[in-house]
Amino acid sequence: MSITVSRHRLLHSRLTPLLVLGCILAAVFMMQVRAGDNMENLDQVMRIISLVKTAYVDDVNTVDLVKAYVLKGTINGMLWEVLDPYTYYMEPRAYAEMKVDTSGEFAGIGIVVTMHKGQLTIVSPIPSTPGHRLGLRTGDIIRTIDGQPTEGMLVNQAVDMMRGPEGTKVVLGIERDGEQFEVEIIRDNVEVPVVPKAEIIQDGIGYVRLSSFNERTSTVLQETLRDLDERGMRALILDLRSNAGGLLTQAVQVVDHFLDHGPIVHIVGREGQRETIYAQLRNTRPPLPMVVLTDKGTASASEIVAGALRDSGLATIVGTTTFGKGLVQTVIPLGDGSALRLTTARYATSGGHFIDKVGIEPDVFVEPEPLPEGEERELQPLDAELDLERDRQLRTAVELLGERLHAEALAQAS
Repeated sequence: MSITVSRHRLLHSRLTPLLVLGCILAAVFMMQVRAGDNMENLDQVMRIISLVKTAYVDDVNTVDLVKAYVLKGTINGMLWEVLDPYTYYMEPRAYAEMKVDTSGEFAGIGIVVTMHKGQLTIVSPIPSTPGHRLGLRTGDIIRTIDGQPTEGMLVNQAVDMMRGPEGTKVVLGIERDGEQFEVEIIRDNVEVPVVPKAEIIQDGIGYVRLSSFNERTSTVLQETLRDLDERGMRALILDLRSNAGGLLTQAVQVVDHFLDHGPIVHIVGREGQRETIYAQLRNTRPPLPMVVLTDKGTASASEIVAGALRDSGLATIVGTTTFGKGLVQTVIPLGDGSALRLTTARYATSGGHFIDKVGIEPDVFVEPEPLPEGEERELQPLDAELDLERDRQLRTAVELLGERLHAEALAQAS
């Protein structure tokens, strides 16, 4: 009798979640019938739930996902309610745009934009592009795009509207110094600058500003460093401030330029499986005194580079604590042109430090130059001139490397 009861209870315990899930799915179906085109295809929803269940970095309750979908009514609403902000569904057009972004080339007008003081604002026109040739400037406010107001518009929406086939036209309504005017721009092929600024600052100290990690980053950086070598570089400042990251593979290749052995990054999956990516002795540069500049905008792939160079003893980090994005995403195509960007692992830096939501603390903490009360920091173009007087983080890096080079010269002389 006790065996029969136990079996009955076991069967009941297994069936109950299934019955609950069945009821929830029925509710979802009814909502979809009532909402029509306002809700995504149920087959797609269930496929994404299945992928989350099998591949997400943490174990996820299926019922929680379905309940979130019923509550929010969209795939991304469901994902963001239960998971993390870096996991999201991309419709075909958004997925195509993402692939363009990682390639580093696209057809558009050639400006970098952001939300500044609540307004869509130009950070920097990219040199030798249509926007640059027509005189768009850092700080210009974009009020309209083809007559559509940008108020309340997401940055990604605005970027999507400004891109388009080469040779087509887009009209921007610009506000500058209180005056408003329209600019008609013909789209052209645009190449995003990976290294918008590189020069010898003084006494053999090279400076490289790295803006992103796309498919061209490693190659462009290698060429830039060779050029600086020919100009007498004996120490290097690698500026990763406001670099939001990009491709993990490119971060690894960048570190590989400087590191000849040892771990670069540890990738830790949902069951604790650990994959360590090691440096390879190929095209590795001879070591030189190095400083990496960081701030709260240094994230993801940038943190992998900063962490590996510091943990291996190759560089000193100067600036402020980094953003703290230690999650790894995998892009999974869904067959209809759409894709799921899913967090599948966490990473630890070369020295084994998990940094998600924590960031990397600098070796030398230096706040930016303080502003007068009530003033906000102005936007700077990507290729802005270096200013040692006002940029105390850069000034500190130059001083540290100057001392290192002086000490090495004294040691060699003795």
